[in-house]
Amino acid sequence: MKPFFKTLKEGRKNGSIANVFITGVLPITLDDLASGFTIADFLTLNPDFECMLGFTQSEVDQLLDDIYHDYEIDPGSRKEVGTVIKNHYNGYHFVDPSGEALYNSTILMFFLKWFLLKKEIPENLTDLNLRTDLSWVKRITGKNPEKTKEVIQKLNIGNLIPYDKDTLISKFNMSQFLTKFFPISFFI
Repeated sequence: MKPFFKTLKEGRKNGSIANVFITGVLPITLDDLASGFTIADFLTLNPDFECMLGFTQSEVDQLLDDIYHDYEIDPGSRKEVGTVIKNHYNGYHFVDPSGEALYNSTILMFFLKWFLLKKEIPENLTDLNLRTDLSWVKRITGKNPEKTKEVIQKLNIGNLIPYDKDTLISKFNMSQFLTKFFPISFFI
């Protein structure tokens, strides 16, 4: 990965690369001098970019309008489809809990792909391959049974896991990641 990040840095220096948007990069990578990736900003919790993490209601409405028009789907099901989508995929808040709720883009696209092909609401409203695997929870909790149990309980009962925003935004090292749990990506 180091040569890749060095190429990006060089491109920024000489002007051949104006901007780069990379998803799935933890602040650990941003802080690791050996990675060659030391010129980045962690945008996940920046309120100016929150809407990039999903679809807004107006975007979903436009998508549905376009789909019904372009694929000549009977508009009689439009209200039901809109309700199902809103009930199952809307409600994500990443920065401002009082701001506009976002639709989960991954599972919404799963739904829409099925809907386009079959012209019906999918039987499984979430791609079964996208479910959070318990082994992943164990991995990010350091295989500590107590932490794993705590995370699962918080997810099942409260549907959220509190996190320290200041620490998450700041650069932190791998030992901090393993001792202090930052699972905000569960809901992204």
